[in-house]
Amino acid sequence: MIKDNMLLIGAGAVGVFFSARLAQAGAEITVAARSDYEIVRKNGYTGTCSTGNFVWKPRIVRNAAEFGGKAGAIIIAAKALPEVDLAEMVRPATDENTVFILIQNGLDVETELHRSFPDNKLISAVAYIGVSRVAPGKIVQDGTAKLTLGLYPEGDAPEIEELCQAWNQAGVECRASSDIELVRWRKLLWNVPFNPISVLTGGYDTNQMMSDGDVAELAEKLMKEVQSVAAASGKILDDAMIEDNLNYTRNFPPYKTSMLLDFINHRPLEIDAIVGSVIRRARKYGVDTPIMDTVYTLLKACNAQNLKVNKK
Repeated sequence: MIKDNMLLIGAGAVGVFFSARLAQAGAEITVAARSDYEIVRKNGYTGTCSTGNFVWKPRIVRNAAEFGGKAGAIIIAAKALPEVDLAEMVRPATDENTVFILIQNGLDVETELHRSFPDNKLISAVAYIGVSRVAPGKIVQDGTAKLTLGLYPEGDAPEIEELCQAWNQAGVECRASSDIELVRWRKLLWNVPFNPISVLTGGYDTNQMMSDGDVAELAEKLMKEVQSVAAASGKILDDAMIEDNLNYTRNFPPYKTSMLLDFINHRPLEIDAIVGSVIRRARKYGVDTPIMDTVYTLLKACNAQNLKVNKK
């Protein structure tokens, strides 16, 4: 049972929420907490959640090297940033039997980990959740909490069924997919327009984006570009899916995107994983993405300037 000896790398709001829920179902999870270490070692984590509040006091270490031994499974929920070397982060707690559960946004985020550990099972996870860290050791979750799991690059594994059962038992809607890349494309259909636009508009929430006709039109055009690149990659996102995403966003309570929250808090943005990865696919297949290219350039400039402000 992989639940008997697990390690969480990336103890942000997403990682803590899904790990705490898994612990509710009986999983034994150690948390590598680089920030908030002293506070969470003493007090643990508390969650104020629409899916049920929790208090969770796991074993806390600073990194994988302090874990002691090898993990049966490692949940990786660190932000998908180019400067983060996931393989080196997990290596001290990894042997040939360790299963990786990668909860990250974007496309091709599994590539480097799979290249470093080609013989280890890698479960790719796509999360739909609204959750944020409001204070050290404290998170707030509202609305949806869903996970889709799939073996990367393909196939199936009994660990996926075990994890789905555990998360569902703990109130997280979790399902398996035989095509996890398609699931990632479906999430990118929303993430590529709304995450960047929320930053580039100076802080629009979802309601403001959909209430501004020009901005809503821009979001739809970006969705069309994502649709074209996905089709070139062999993944079909139909027009109804675009309309469903727009209607969902229009009717959803006002929501600040995760990228906007990172920007407000002067944290690095997941530009490369969310937008850059789609542009690379577009170049590979010769698909023009003029609007996405412009958004990517502007977003990188905003991110660089924002991080400079944080260093002052």
